[in-house]
Amino acid sequence: MSCVLYSNKFLGKLGHEVVVTGERDKALAREDLDEFDLVISDLTEAEVNGHHISELQRKHLLMPVSGEGNQPDIIKAFKLGAANYLRLPYDKEELREIV
Repeated sequence: MSCVLYSNKFLGKLGHEVVVTGERDKALAREDLDEFDLVISDLTEAEVNGHHISELQRKHLLMPVSGEGNQPDIIKAFKLGAANYLRLPYDKEELREIV
């Protein structure tokens, strides 16, 4: 099961409404993006309408990082505006704690 399907299924079981786009550009282009409480995105410096992902107003931006918890990746996640990070592969208890 892919990380996206796994997290979708798990978060749904916790009672959260989950929207999966499968494509970062498609997700970031949503007009209702700021209404979401949690956005899970990989480490990226992608731009949306000329704005970096770190500039988006967000209650939570969660970025997955490698399983080793590579310090440069963690630092990059926070520099990009992440409120938290999640080690890969996903651990449901860690995800539950963060959410």
